[in-house]
Amino acid sequence: MLDALVDDAGLFPPTALDMADAVRRHIDDQAGRHPMLSHRFLCPASRLGELRSRLNGGHRLRVGLIADTGTDGLADALAEIDIDPRLEIALLEVPLAAILGHRPTDHATNRALADATDAALRDTADVAMRDAANTAMRHATIRAETDGAAADGAMRDAADDAAADDAAADDAIDDAAAGPMGGATNAADDAIDDAAGRATDGAADVAPAGAAADDSARATVPRAAAGTTAVGMTVGATADGTATAGAAADDSAGTTAVGTAVGAAVVGGIEDAMAIVRKVARGSVPIFFEPASYERVPETVRALQENEGLKLRCGGLRAELFPSPSTLAGALVTAVAAGVPVKATAGLHEAVRHRDPTTGFTHHGYLNLLLATAEAVAGAETYDVRTALEITDPAELTGWLKALDERAVDRLRRTFVSYGSCSTRTPIDQARDLGLGLEEGRQ
Repeated sequence: MLDALVDDAGLFPPTALDMADAVRRHIDDQAGRHPMLSHRFLCPASRLGELRSRLNGGHRLRVGLIADTGTDGLADALAEIDIDPRLEIALLEVPLAAILGHRPTDHATNRALADATDAALRDTADVAMRDAANTAMRHATIRAETDGAAADGAMRDAADDAAADDAAADDAIDDAAAGPMGGATNAADDAIDDAAGRATDGAADVAPAGAAADDSARATVPRAAAGTTAVGMTVGATADGTATAGAAADDSAGTTAVGTAVGAAVVGGIEDAMAIVRKVARGSVPIFFEPASYERVPETVRALQENEGLKLRCGGLRAELFPSPSTLAGALVTAVAAGVPVKATAGLHEAVRHRDPTTGFTHHGYLNLLLATAEAVAGAETYDVRTALEITDPAELTGWLKALDERAVDRLRRTFVSYGSCSTRTPIDQARDLGLGLEEGRQ
């Protein structure tokens, strides 16, 4: 149950070792080979260079890379690990709060952002095109039913015009892309125009969906040549992270694409952020996404893909960073229901729930978290999961854990992967004192 449970978070508060001491301790832990330790060294991407400078040729570290600067420099950090024989990337932890609303500055990440935006544009444009085509078809069908001769005549005229004039043929192909009945009847044309929207005369202002229409967030699309329709498309994100696209067209007979404004240059949604990270990571490593808040756990979980998990923050340097038992229980139930693996971070300094006399903060216990996960995996409701998190009696807590059978333990640990601890000694000592200790030196 406790195998490889503890990741080395020695660089982080409250221990906050300097890099040299953190590396030294980790190397000693590797030599000790205690099975409760995962021997993953958690390191912020911003300090990767410092870590490399402290290693000699004989060191070998498995790194849990934390994208503390969001996507800025993430591609370079992953590349550094890839080419350094002393390092191996074990997993990637991504705090989404560092990405949402952020404008990346490095070239590699901006390229990934552009690619992700292009994909969103294609997807949403395809949806808009299909909707326009379906609407056009319905309108044309109704017109054909009420006036079949007129519809047939319109189609013959369009075909004759296309055959007689190469330019008209090109236009007919473009119309066909907008809808199967493009150009056949006025009803079909109107349906396509309605689906695309109408632009005002003069320049068209395009802004990201949901963004303030100030000068910094708007792109001006020049007016198209006479006789054409200026189409400006913006790609942005809704509050739930769904990419959106909109088009605008004036009343002219033709259509000319004269510009595209990419609203996703500033990352605005969870799915946008995740897409960028995936593009940079190239599917080479497990990724654990930390939601910007517990309110965003459900949408974060929904957006997770294969080889990805949820990272839950259980404390910090301020009281508001400690989730209530009810809140944490709800997140665990959500993750388990979706079959999502979970990592935990911060605040889990001791085995059992307790109040720190120095800070006055009430901390979750890592054993409480294990039992709560086991309850959720067994199908318990949020109330029962919360009850497991609230246990403060060590004997009661360990009694419940010892009662778990092998299958329950296996299911528990498939869900609860590990947690980061700034101390690599305290978890071992407390587990031993509670009768749950693992044998020293056993792999």
